[in-house]
Amino acid sequence: MTMEDRPNNETFRTTEGTATGGTIDSPDVEIMRDELVAVLHQTTADSVEYLFDNAVTGIRQDEDTVHVTL
Repeated sequence: MTMEDRPNNETFRTTEGTATGGTIDSPDVEIMRDELVAVLHQTTADSVEYLFDNAVTGIRQDEDTVHVTL
C-alpha cells in the first residue's frame, strides 16, 4: 500500500496491510474520504447544485425522479 500527498509525493509505503486493515492482495482501491469528496465535487460542480448546512426531511421516488424535501 502506498499513500501519496496532493502533488503525488509518496508519504508512506507498506507491504503488511492497508490503512483499514485489508489485505495487500485485494483488488480494492482505498481512497481517503477527503480526497474522494474533492474529486467528486470538482467533477460535478458545474452541473450539480450543492446545498450545504441543510437537512433532508423526506425522500420520495417515482419511476423517473427522486423528490427530496428539505
